[in-house]
Amino acid sequence: MRDEGIGIAPADLPHLFERYRRAGGCRLGAGHGLGLWLVLTVAQRHGGRVACTSTPGQAACSH
Repeated sequence: MRDEGIGIAPADLPHLFERYRRAGGCRLGAGHGLGLWLVLTVAQRHGGRVACTSTPGQAACSH
């Protein structure tokens, strides 16, 4: 899946799926940093995996 966002900073990528973690450049005031952690947890419990690649200024891609 690919989004149309601003990309994710390289420093944030290793921590993207940590619980309560929000990216440094996050423009949204709402949220608790649980969404991607939940995605990872559900995927792992079903025997799956999830990962993300991104280049700042370009869209992010999950796989």
